[in-house]
Amino acid sequence: MIYASGIVELSGILNVDRIVDELKSRGLDVDDIEGEKVSFQIERKTIGDVKSEMNSLKEVDGINNVHITYYSLENGKDESDA
Repeated sequence: MIYASGIVELSGILNVDRIVDELKSRGLDVDDIEGEKVSFQIERKTIGDVKSEMNSLKEVDGINNVHITYYSLENGKDESDA
């Protein structure tokens, strides 16, 4: 499994509750909310799955930017589908 953390930047503070609900519905764990930034953790099978989820978040109305802050490779294996 790949474990990653990221931040979404929102287009306004009024979007926070709706975006947090959206992240949770996608199986992401919300860690912190600071103004218009929401940090989260994600667990997926491959780096490609993480990348796909990050790209789909960019399409959510109210999210301006998506940043991945770190990811880890299980057992140090190279996941070449990134």
